[in-house]
Amino acid sequence: MGDNLFVEFDNEIKSREKAIKYAEEHAYELIAARENCGKVVYSTYGYSLGVACPDLINHRVIGGHKRGRVIKSIEGVDDYSIIGYDSKGKLVHYTNVNSFGTEEAYFVFELENYIWAVTLFTDKSKDYFGKFAYLNVIKFRFDERGRILLYASIGKGSLDMNRYEYPDNENEPIICRKYHYVPGLYQSSKDIPAGYEHSPMSIDLYEISPDMKVIRDYYKSGEEFVFRREICSKGKKSAKPKIAEDSYERLAEWLDKELEKDIPTDGGVYFDIFSETEDGFGLSLCITEDFTPDDDDWGCYVKYSSDMHMVSTNGEMEWEDVLKNVVRLLKKYLRSGEKRALLKKYKGVGTAYSDSDIEYIYVKK
Repeated sequence: MGDNLFVEFDNEIKSREKAIKYAEEHAYELIAARENCGKVVYSTYGYSLGVACPDLINHRVIGGHKRGRVIKSIEGVDDYSIIGYDSKGKLVHYTNVNSFGTEEAYFVFELENYIWAVTLFTDKSKDYFGKFAYLNVIKFRFDERGRILLYASIGKGSLDMNRYEYPDNENEPIICRKYHYVPGLYQSSKDIPAGYEHSPMSIDLYEISPDMKVIRDYYKSGEEFVFRREICSKGKKSAKPKIAEDSYERLAEWLDKELEKDIPTDGGVYFDIFSETEDGFGLSLCITEDFTPDDDDWGCYVKYSSDMHMVSTNGEMEWEDVLKNVVRLLKKYLRSGEKRALLKKYKGVGTAYSDSDIEYIYVKK
C-alpha cells in the first residue's frame, strides 16, 4: 500500500489552482491594496518572501534561501525588496525589484483558513496584467498563539512543506518535519512509502532549540531518522570558513554505507554538490548511465542518487573552496577508504558544483 501522505499531498498540489484562480479574480483589489498599504519596509533582495517569511528554518537549512536584511533606503541599491503591511500589521505584498526595474510581486490574502502568497504580473502595458506569474504558490497557517504551524511552497508538480509541533514543556525542542514531494519523480512509485529508495517523497526532521540557536538535522531512511548535522548560530562565523575537523571520518562512514547498498554496479560515479549555507554544503552520490570524460554531460544521466550527506563548515564557503574540499576528501577516500575497491570498480569518478566543469578524481584504466 502507498503512503496516505501521497493522497493528502496530491490534494495540496491541486489546492494551488484554487488560490491562483482567486488571486486572478481579485487581482485589481490586491494590486490596489499594495498601492495603499499602511506601512512599507525595504530590505535587500530576498528569496521567496524574504524578511517577511514566517518559516523558522528554510533560510538556515536550504542553500540560497537568503532572507535579506531591512534597510532604511533603496537609494543606490540595485536589487531590493519592498514589503507592505496593512493598518493592522498584516502582510499585504512582498515585491522583489532587480537592477532592470523588473518586479517579482507576491500578493498575500486569506482563503479557506490559510494565508496564501501568489505572484501576479503588474506591468499594465502587457496583456497578461493581473495574471498568475508562474512562480510557486506559498501557503501557510498559524495557531491561536501566532506560532507557525505549516509553511508550504507548491509548484505545478511538486510540493515542499514544513509542519511544526510545539512541546507542552517550553524547555524541549520544537519539531519540524520537512516534506519534499514530486509525484511524477522519475523511476519512483507511490507504492513505496516516504523515506524509502524510489519513493516520490523524502522527509527530514529538525529539532529546534527553544532559543532558536541550534537546529539538529535528521533525514528519514526507511523507518528510521538518521542524524545528519547540527546547525548552530552561536558565535561569529569565520571570515575564512573551513570544514569541520571530522569531515573525512563522517564522509567515509557515509560512503561505506552507501557502497554496501543494492545500487547499480556499472557506469560512472558523480558526486553532486549543492545546498551551500553558512553552516555547510550537501553532497550526493550519483551513479550515471555511462562515463565519458571527453564529454561532461555524462554526469547528467543519473540512474541512482543517494540521500544527501552534509559537510559542516563554520561559515559559507565560496563555491571554488567547496569544490576543492570535496575533491580532497574523495581523493583521500580513494587512497584509504574501507570500501574504496567498490568505488574503483566503476569506469570513473568525478564531481562538480552547479555549472562548473567536472573535476576528475579517478579514471579506470
